[in-house]
Amino acid sequence: MFKNTNKSFLSTPIFRGNSSFGLDISDESIKFIELIKTKEGLRVGKYGEYKIPAGVIEAGEIIEPVFLEKILIDLRKKEGIKSAYISLPEKQIHILRLKLDKSGSKNIKKGIENALEYNISMSAQNFVFDYKLLNETKQIWDVQVVVILKNIMDGYASVFKNSKIFVLSFESKAQALARAILKKGDSETCMIVDLGVESTTISIVSSRVVVLDSSFDLGGSMFVDRAHVLRDEISKHFLHWCVYKDEEDKSRPIITKIILCGGGLNLIGLAEYLSAGLKNKVEVANVWMNIVDTDKFIPEIGFKQSLTFATALGLALKGFK
Repeated sequence: MFKNTNKSFLSTPIFRGNSSFGLDISDESIKFIELIKTKEGLRVGKYGEYKIPAGVIEAGEIIEPVFLEKILIDLRKKEGIKSAYISLPEKQIHILRLKLDKSGSKNIKKGIENALEYNISMSAQNFVFDYKLLNETKQIWDVQVVVILKNIMDGYASVFKNSKIFVLSFESKAQALARAILKKGDSETCMIVDLGVESTTISIVSSRVVVLDSSFDLGGSMFVDRAHVLRDEISKHFLHWCVYKDEEDKSRPIITKIILCGGGLNLIGLAEYLSAGLKNKVEVANVWMNIVDTDKFIPEIGFKQSLTFATALGLALKGFK
């Protein structure tokens, strides 16, 4: 969870074992997957998807908590999920990179809180945040900060508590996705395009840390014969990153590639079409790169289906950091 709720969703996991579950929650479904540590390496255990009826979660906000609790209780009883790493809704999350002047802050938490009140024009009592220290000098703290409204956070914490599924940590979908599809130690800056069925998230990731992300209400089901819409959205985000400088008025690192993933990625030749139109390298994600050597072992989940579990896999991987 978040640091100012006494637990952290970015910190080192508090659980170590031979099995780890990741739960990827959206308005439409809960995707779950289990990774198991064996003598041969990590292997997939249980996995699947539970549909969520319309109106239970809307734009990431839980509207019908009792109904969601029933689904989670089913997950616990039928799939044996007692604890898990959980994703939080992108539409309710703000990811910022802040450089804080130490001279103006008593401590890093207070410095972040003051900066957030200024940046999002909201009292600290209405939001919760977590942070990751990226760099530190004598003068500044360089931090990645993830912010969510307190009432949204409380809603998710409550349904899991009532469902008796222990939350090992909450995390943004974008950060879980980066963990799954970018190589350990990768220092490149890339764009990740997560195509859902009804919505799409575009993230900028540098050295496997999410520095910017945004969502819009166009999903894979809407891109049939309209691939140019996705191309234009990607181009807009790409140009915004390149044109605008960072907080110190320095040019941002170059985006070296664009990676596609998600359950809405159902158009044959989409990567090639986007690569030609955007004049940049576009590739489809490999969700297994940090889990298993597919030259030696082929997971039972097919390639196309594996893309829908990318976020859940990234969450589950957190149990083996």
